[in-house]
Order: sequence, then structure tokens, then C-alpha cells
Amino acid sequence: MAESTYPAHLFPNVPLQAEWPESYKIGGFHPISLNDTFNDCYVVFRKLGHDGVSTSWLAVDKRTNRYVTLRIFKADNSKTKSFEETFTPETSLQNHPGAKHLAAKINSFSFDGPNGNHTCIVSEPLGREYREVIYNQNYSSQFRREVCRQFVQAIDYLHSQRIMHRSFDSTKIRFELTYDLNTLKTNEIQKDAWSDEDVQGDQDSMTADDWAAMNFRRQANWMNILERSDGLPLSKHHPAYTILASPLDDGLKPNLKALQNFSIKLTNLSSACKFKDCNDGTKPYEIETRAPEVILQQPYNENADIWALATVLYEMVTGGTNMLGAMRRLDEEQQDDDHMIFLIERFGKLPDFIRSKWTRANEFLDDVGNILNPDEGGASCQQGDLLQGVMENKPEDMSDAEALAFHGLLMKMLDFEPILNDQERILKTSDDEDVAKRLLKLLPSIFPPSSSTLEPSIFFYDDLSMRNILIDDDGKITGAVDWKCASALPLW
Repeated sequence: MAESTYPAHLFPNVPLQAEWPESYKIGGFHPISLNDTFNDCYVVFRKLGHDGVSTSWLAVDKRTNRYVTLRIFKADNSKTKSFEETFTPETSLQNHPGAKHLAAKINSFSFDGPNGNHTCIVSEPLGREYREVIYNQNYSSQFRREVCRQFVQAIDYLHSQRIMHRSFDSTKIRFELTYDLNTLKTNEIQKDAWSDEDVQGDQDSMTADDWAAMNFRRQANWMNILERSDGLPLSKHHPAYTILASPLDDGLKPNLKALQNFSIKLTNLSSACKFKDCNDGTKPYEIETRAPEVILQQPYNENADIWALATVLYEMVTGGTNMLGAMRRLDEEQQDDDHMIFLIERFGKLPDFIRSKWTRANEFLDDVGNILNPDEGGASCQQGDLLQGVMENKPEDMSDAEALAFHGLLMKMLDFEPILNDQERILKTSDDEDVAKRLLKLLPSIFPPSSSTLEPSIFFYDDLSMRNILIDDDGKITGAVDWKCASALPLW
């Protein structure tokens, strides 16, 4: 049997909190053991976490004796350089308030292993993710509001550089450490995960070997020795053991009344891109945060980040699960259909221009846009769940008026309209589609998109008489007709 394929339940006794051992294969995770050295300088001594594409480790840089986080990607996710590897912040925006809320990349490198070539991003060590901090803790609305403010500043900082994140959720938000990690010895850092019985005797008189033995014994409680169910020995593609993640203690303490000094960091730019490059054929964003245009694989822009931002803000303020996403399913098409139905239940009927892009809409909606209910043979359309979720799950010290204002903000951000690009919007609102199409063909050569390098031009309309000006019922100028006398010249 090839090493890249495995029978079901090859490693049946691995804790759910650990990464899937079958992912250690050609193209998958790199097998890592404690005390491994990377790039001739980074020595791993603690596992911090993992996700579907990478594992994260705390390491010490032997050259500087400073601590770093290593995020090591699967080989299949390392075949092309990610945006995170090449991203350099614009110096002109270094004073932007969101600059300090973006996790700092220190270095990046790649290396070869038994499962392929792997990318490693080196960054500053951070504390727990927001979801872990807030879970079952009675943090004040003031605390949550401050986290949201810093989070929005980080997104605005990226957007100011015409960069979309395309992958954020509450797990991408981590708290900065409230202490200087580099003033601590490795053993002191590890003590935050020890139990009282691990520490015996005079710690000051303990030798390095004593500390090493204690560290390993404590780590052993978090280890799972891998054994194959078929009795065969492990191959070079697998680690000897998996380790449960042990995030660093950020020093943040639950406090309902007082607002502590803290700072959050937005992490993980591996899916980020420039605005102009966003329609790259991928289907980004965490499933629960996808805007309709992303679900339906239509052209999208930075507004998709705004939609995702709203879904995360809801979770951050209410402390509940994300209400705007559908259940995850193995079948992606079914998952997308469920997601669209979910959005209709939250916001009502789809506009015609969105329904027309959902190729399977008629399987789930009647002629007027209601959700078909096969059990009752009729149709139903429920709205208001989002408001109910905000009111029922808001922090105890958040007033009803504040909750209503927050709901209003979310509804402005969760707008179906961004699915339209500028050309579609003109066509949708034009009474003469043929004229509109001809105008759209002409305009880009006169007013190039902001990402274009074409020189700015000035536009002349040489027959601007009253009969050629369009005015709506409110007296506002909405357009002009008869463009035979139009011209353009360079702005200089």
C-alpha cells in the first residue's frame, strides 16, 4: 500500500484534540519531535496548536536566546509562496492604529522532509485565541467592544494597503502576552502547564537534567504514542508521538467590571491577497463567514471581508457560536445549498440577481422566493433570528439600546448588494440595457480602475444640453445620454 493512502482508523486511539495522524503522509504534515532543530537555529520545546494545514510550535532561537513561534505547513500547502511569506507592510502606514494589531512576521524559510518541502513562518509568540479566552467567562461588554475595535483596526490597516485577509475568524485573533517572554527561562515558561505534584524539592538546586526530566514527564501527559492498528511499524512519514496543544498563558484574567490593558493580534495571512488578485479561482474564507458571492463562486471584492467581519463581530460580542454559517458537510455542493437556505432564514428572500446565480435555487425555493417545505407541502420564510440571537446572548451589562444598535451595524455590513460588481450594478439599474453595455465598454478606457497604471484622464461632454441630462423623481442628476460628442484627454 502506498504511504499516501491509509485504511480507515489506522491510528484509532488518538485524542480528538490532536491532529489527525493520517495527515502525516507525502504532501502532509512534517513529523516533529520535541527538541528538533529547524533552519540550524530554532529548537522546538512546546506545541502551541494545529489547524487543517499546519502545526505550530514554540521554539528558542539559539543565536539570540529569544523565543519564536514556528508555523510549519503541510507540503501540499507549501508548493507556491503564500502572501504571508512575501508581505511587507507599507512604511507610510506604520502609524496606522491597526498596524500594532497585526502579528509580526520575523522570518520565513522552507526545508525538505520525508513528506515533501515545507514552508515555515516564524513569528512572535502570542497567547490564547479569543474563543478560548471568552469561553464561559463573564467578560464585560466594554472588554468585548475594545477587542472588536482593535480587530476592526487591523482589518482597516490591511484594507488601507488594498489587502484582503480572506481567512479570519475568532481563532485568528490572539492576545498579546502581558509579560516579556524573553525574560523567562525555558523551564519557567513550561511551569505554566505543570501540576503541583510535578514540582518537588528545592527548585533552585535542581540540575539541568532534573529540569529536563520534569519537562518531559509533564509533556508526556500530553503525548500519545502512535501505534498502527495493523501492527506494522511506523514509517518515516509519521512522528513517534502526537502532542496536545498547550497555548501560552497570556496573563489575561477574567474581570467583569475593570477593563484591563491588553492588545490583540490578527494572525494568519496565508490566504490574504491584493484586492486586484482576489478572484484567483480559490474558494477562501472559513465556511461560516462566507458571503453569498463567495458561496456561489461569483466574482467578489473587499466587501467579502466586510461580510466575514460582521459574522465574527457577532460571535465576539455574544460569545456564542457563529449564527451565519451552515452545518459543515462532506459534500461541498450540499453544504453551499444549506448555507444559502440558512442566509434566507436570517435575512429573507434573495434578490433576483442573487437567485439567478444560484444554479440549484429552484430545488429549494418557490417562484416567489420562499423556502420550499416538503414536510408541509407549502413554503416558509423566517426572519429575525439574528436580532433574537443578539438580544438573548448579549453581555449582561449591555443595554437593550446598545444591542439594537449593534444589530443595526451588523445588518448594514451583511448586505446582499456587494455581490454586484460595478458593471452589473449599472446594467441592473439601466432601462436601456443595450446603451448601458456600450457605455460600459467605453468607460474603462477613460476611467481606469484604481489598480491600473494608466495615466489619469479628464473627460469632456461637449453637448451637455438639458435634453441630454437624466433626472430622477427627486430632481437628482442620474446620468447623461447622446455620447457622440464625448472625448477624453490626459489629465496633464
